[in-house]
Amino acid sequence: MINQYMYFFRISLKLDSVLSISGGGDDEYNLVKNGEGRYIIPSTGIAGAIKNYINSDCPEECVKMFGDIGHHSIVTYYDAVCENVNIETRKGICIDDRYGVAENRKLFTRYYIGQGMECELKIQCNIDDKNRENIIRTIKQIAGAIKLGRIRFGSKKTDGAGVFSVKDISYMVLDMANDKERKYYIETDILSIFKVCEDKLSCDDIKISNWRSYVLEAKIPNGLLVKSGERENGASVNMSKEIDGNAECYIPASTIKGIIRSYSEMIAKYMNISNDCLVQIFGNDNTEKTNMKASTVYVDDCILRNTVTTRYNRIKVDRWLGSTISGAKTVDEVVSTNGEDVVSLRVSIDRSRYAESDEILWKYANAFVFLALRDLGLGKVSIGSGNAVGYGRLEGVNLRINDKVCPIDYKNKKVDASSYETELVDILNSLEVSYENK
Repeated sequence: MINQYMYFFRISLKLDSVLSISGGGDDEYNLVKNGEGRYIIPSTGIAGAIKNYINSDCPEECVKMFGDIGHHSIVTYYDAVCENVNIETRKGICIDDRYGVAENRKLFTRYYIGQGMECELKIQCNIDDKNRENIIRTIKQIAGAIKLGRIRFGSKKTDGAGVFSVKDISYMVLDMANDKERKYYIETDILSIFKVCEDKLSCDDIKISNWRSYVLEAKIPNGLLVKSGERENGASVNMSKEIDGNAECYIPASTIKGIIRSYSEMIAKYMNISNDCLVQIFGNDNTEKTNMKASTVYVDDCILRNTVTTRYNRIKVDRWLGSTISGAKTVDEVVSTNGEDVVSLRVSIDRSRYAESDEILWKYANAFVFLALRDLGLGKVSIGSGNAVGYGRLEGVNLRINDKVCPIDYKNKKVDASSYETELVDILNSLEVSYENK
């Protein structure tokens, strides 16, 4: 049965990170293409990401519209064709499955659609009169969730992939009770209708529940090592990529996430908190799919814009004799922020992934992330290598939780323990029941 109103929504997006959607076909980069050979975000992937958000964060009337058990979906999705595509490669370190350590001189390459790609989400909805306001409100909520990073597409989402900004939201509505509009709908190609959508919506005022974001703004006064002469050819991991035609250095989200998890493991060990707690928060990569656990912590790439690059010559030391090697040197390439310019590290936690009975686990997750970012800003934790010679130490400017600034005096390295936000520091000590004994 066809309802009276047919809505067509076109959401124009721009990729702010990278996109990974495995194709499993003949493409040399193992990315999804359509029959015309163009890279796409498949409609099934779009539907899955949006439905996951609707089911966890939206009211029941929205869930019914988008389909659940006992309710047929009134929504149709179409493949999003990618424009302005550039392929980005990232190298990773091979880990020994048995021992969990890096394999000597072994890297793997992963291919992504790079930052700056543009596409359009096309969503068609067949609505009755009573749901007209609901569908407009829900589409705005979906667009807002995409803009804020709550809805991401493709794989590697918790490692910073699949994040988009929203450029424009347009729509058109056809009344199937109107003979002229019904005839237009029947005779016109569906994808052509999306092209003439003119009415506008905005998602600027949308707030997302069940999503807590931490943003650390910091300077890099002493530099961050992006290329080390100590590494032999073929063994270094690329830390630069092309953004809008310019080569920009960046800190990969996977690196930031690894630092946070490593720091959390140190805290957990000191507090005698079980490893299962960390697995529930940060996930695991168990090769046995039945035991895999996805992370609830989402980290974004940190783009190092407006930075200064410096090359340092250093003497080379014989590792066996401990003396300098005559005539040998290494060249380090270091980036640092310029003047008052800052970089931003963004980490988010998905509250909807925690059951009501897991309130303690939710508090642990916030405590771990807060403490790691706080101490990164205080210079107690370093990023990358070269920390022994002063590289990788940040100088925090501020730390925000859902846009509310924590009263941390980064300049004098002081924390105001009376603040509500900084009470998170005491969570690990104040909980009467530990997760291990829960």
